Amino acid sequence: MKRKKGIEGYALVEVLAYMTILSIVTGLLLEAFNVGSANWNVTYTQLKLEKELRVGMDRMTRELRNSSLARINITQLNVLQFQVPNTIGTDGTITWSGWIQYSIGGTGAEQLIRTDLTTNATRVLAYHVSGIQFVSTTNPATLAITLTASDTTVNGRSVTVNLPGTVKFRNSEGGQDEDEDEDEDEDEEDEDDD
Repeated sequence: MKRKKGIEGYALVEVLAYMTILSIVTGLLLEAFNVGSANWNVTYTQLKLEKELRVGMDRMTRELRNSSLARINITQLNVLQFQVPNTIGTDGTITWSGWIQYSIGGTGAEQLIRTDLTTNATRVLAYHVSGIQFVSTTNPATLAITLTASDTTVNGRSVTVNLPGTVKFRNSEGGQDEDEDEDEDEDEEDEDDD
């Protein structure tokens, strides 16, 4: 069809081509936004879980490092019972507390629970914890802890985070600090060298 002089406008084919290109670009932008939003939700959930695990690990580590390898009892891979010093006498003897337990429980069995077995007082140390594992080693006297947390994003994606940690015990069964034993051995070697 011929255009008349002086009349300007777009042909129907040109309008359809522009609309098709605009639709494709808009679709690509929306898909990129959806992918970015989903990735942001996963990252946010991972960071939330890592923070929760670090809080729980820190609370356990602070308390456990004062214990002794001889004063822990791993009843299952996911249950730990232990004692901490109450008092230390002038001769270095330690009076130990009642038994304390770390385990998974609470609402939905997704809480890291600290239970004083003497008074049955419980305290939640961390939330969204789906697993915990304890492994002790004797040389050096350490306890390896692995915490696992799980949650779902608002989009329904499942996110799981693991946090390993190691506790080095400060007390030996004899009541003397293990670091002091090592320091005394080094001092004796230094005296022998003189």
